[in-house]
Amino acid sequence: MKLSKEERETIIRFDESNGPVSVFTYNKPLIRRLTQFTKDHPDCAKLLRTYPEGSVEYEVVKERVSLRFTAPYSEGRRKEMSEYAKMHSKICG
Repeated sequence: MKLSKEERETIIRFDESNGPVSVFTYNKPLIRRLTQFTKDHPDCAKLLRTYPEGSVEYEVVKERVSLRFTAPYSEGRRKEMSEYAKMHSKICG
């Protein structure tokens, strides 16, 4: 059975204690990042389960997880970044 995009969730669970963070996801880029992080730092993360439909569940040491919110770029900043990208794309490729 194929799940819709709305059904393929990422759930990050943690509480106020110093216990580990649980990450359940279908998101392929996040799965790749968690897999690599676990290989690089086995003392900080571990794979708990894989599911037949393609999701995984990892446990990560709470101190290694960060949640970040970024403000939107102003119109001026967007134009500046666009010009920067145009200039560097000509040089690099």
